[in-house]
Amino acid sequence: MNLQKRKPERSQKYLNWVKSLPCAATGAPADDAHHGQDIGLGGGMKPSDFFTMPLTREQHGRRHSAGRVAFERYWGCEEATAILKTLDKALHDGVITIEVHL
Repeated sequence: MNLQKRKPERSQKYLNWVKSLPCAATGAPADDAHHGQDIGLGGGMKPSDFFTMPLTREQHGRRHSAGRVAFERYWGCEEATAILKTLDKALHDGVITIEVHL
């Protein structure tokens, strides 16, 4: 599938909601919404705000210091899976709604 690069979507309201969730790594109250990186979404700029997962400030710092592979290995928390679970919860809770046009 060839998707053209476009400007990432930004939503402070969504980021605030993500921060209200438990940390994907520890289950503690989250402080930050970590933007997924190195998970096949292309490089260069920060991904869409909708490709985020909740992390505590400490774990967010560790994620950036250690890198994705080391962080995932240590916590057993795959970044892409955590982002998809966050999106799934947002859809289920009505935080995000989708209108399909065929």
